[in-house]
Amino acid sequence: MIAAPPFPSLRCAVVPADAPLPEWATGGIVYAATAAPTGTPRSCVMPDAPGLPGGQLVHGAADAAPVWHDGVRLGATWTDGFGTWLHLAGLGGSDPTLPRPEQAARCYDRCAQVLAAHGFGFTDVVRTWFQLDRILDWYDDFNRVRSARLAGQAPAAAPASTAVGGRTHDGGAISLALLALKPAPGVHVATLRSPLQGPAPAYGSRFSRALRIDAPGASWLTVSGTASIAPDGRTARVGDLPGQVALTVDVLDALLSAQDCPWSAVDGAVLYVSPGVDPAQALVLTRARLGAVPLIASVQQVCRGDLLVEIELDARLGG
Repeated sequence: MIAAPPFPSLRCAVVPADAPLPEWATGGIVYAATAAPTGTPRSCVMPDAPGLPGGQLVHGAADAAPVWHDGVRLGATWTDGFGTWLHLAGLGGSDPTLPRPEQAARCYDRCAQVLAAHGFGFTDVVRTWFQLDRILDWYDDFNRVRSARLAGQAPAAAPASTAVGGRTHDGGAISLALLALKPAPGVHVATLRSPLQGPAPAYGSRFSRALRIDAPGASWLTVSGTASIAPDGRTARVGDLPGQVALTVDVLDALLSAQDCPWSAVDGAVLYVSPGVDPAQALVLTRARLGAVPLIASVQQVCRGDLLVEIELDARLGG
């Protein structure tokens, strides 16, 4: 048996729209892309917007093997110093004519089938990305479905997550991408609290603010989509774009600082800008705070009508 690499081989990168994917990403997933290579699983279409650095958020590993289900390539799997990973994308609701909550339920059903076929379950999922068409019309319904499907899982163990609104890969109401992990011996998975925000389950959203995986010699942090939300769960700085960007980055900074994680360790970040907001201004404000952090931006509806921006990121320590 070939020993797993001593350090995690999971990689995350943001790749400009006009640049080729890195060699290690050939077995990985393109979550959001303007144009993905033929056959590459993806979950949403990232629309072009003038002045935005479009591109794709890529996860993968050089030694990943493709995962197929019912004749469709849905992702990849690999083993490294963290354990055995399963990365899936493009899981939808099967029938776009069904009511949206039913599509969400069927998406979870299909997800459970694919996970089980590869020896995983929902308790192994560490990160999810949801694309919800017309999110403002049914986000509460979606949260009810999500909470029901994760009812057997402690709220403190919920995965990190992003849910934004926009066009899905297949035209349905929902599309899901995820990372699941079977940890190797000595590897610890922990959900993280945000120093400046309350837990999301307190107001009906079943996800964790961030998640950290510690392996011998290296750690990986994945931070959920983060927006201008006060500790009591209400939207803060309504109508104030500079204020919302500032608070969002302050929340991220406090979370990273609490984990002794410098911004230089961030592999990639995604800025989501709600329709109707000046994307160029949002990008300038965000870039002024994030500096040289690899960043792509996209016009996607954040989960509340009064939230103007949202930022997610991944970081890697050691390894």
